Amino acid sequence: MELLAYLKENILVLDGAMGSMLLARGMSRDERSESWDLTHPEDVKSIHRAYYDAGSNAVLTNTFGANRLYHSDDELREIVFAAVRLAREAAAESGAPQEKFVALDIGPCGRLIEPLGEFNFDEAKSLFAQVAGYGAEAGADFVFVETMYDLGETRAAVQGAREGCGLPVFMSNTYGQAGRLMTGAGPEEVIALGEELGVSAIGMNCSVGPEGMAALGEEYLRLTDLPVIIKPNAGLPEIVDGNAVYKTTPEVFAAAVAALAAKGAKCVGGCCGTTPAHIAALTKALRGGTEE
Repeated sequence: MELLAYLKENILVLDGAMGSMLLARGMSRDERSESWDLTHPEDVKSIHRAYYDAGSNAVLTNTFGANRLYHSDDELREIVFAAVRLAREAAAESGAPQEKFVALDIGPCGRLIEPLGEFNFDEAKSLFAQVAGYGAEAGADFVFVETMYDLGETRAAVQGAREGCGLPVFMSNTYGQAGRLMTGAGPEEVIALGEELGVSAIGMNCSVGPEGMAALGEEYLRLTDLPVIIKPNAGLPEIVDGNAVYKTTPEVFAAAVAALAAKGAKCVGGCCGTTPAHIAALTKALRGGTEE
């Protein structure tokens, strides 16, 4: 089934974290995670497959930080093509029966855009368009612009994605505990931008746990008719022996996210610290606690 047709009639279950899963498999914090698409492809594919097996309808490619600021054009293209291929192979290898899609993941570029920084808006837009173009050519179903903390970069990423390919674009921002982006914009401004740019779904990810995202999620549901994305962390991290540890259990996470789905959220999953166990618990909660 085509993605937007599926979303119109169903809740789209997204995946959970990738970075923390790769760290658990031995990735150094000094490595760029997207490079593992080339150096450790079986590890990346097995994580995707675990999320599909847990009930995810869509996994995000391992391309969060992939762009030409960190890779040559040829290497970037190779990474994006490998990332989409690994997700596709994971979907084919998973025995789970649900509809399965692949999202090209696009995160912040790693530079502050003018006027907050010195990186030119048009250059940023071109950077995002290049990644989106490679993703579409490789066979992704949609683009997932995520963890955006600045309204200017959000615009650059979505416009770039729209110019780089004809795929649906989802837009997800990250909010602080005060309910605003790091650069100050609130939900009304963010939603207005997304509606202006014609995104196919809009919402939030990262920063806080599902309980902390509840009020903001309800505000989104009140302010827009677009499908709303909810993709929280497994709680706020605690630093243990120099590592971020997320302690929200799969059951607590699932109950809170499923409650927002019951109120109308259409795209739900997890961000930092979440695992296939969190997605499996969420899938079960969305079915009313019953097994298929």
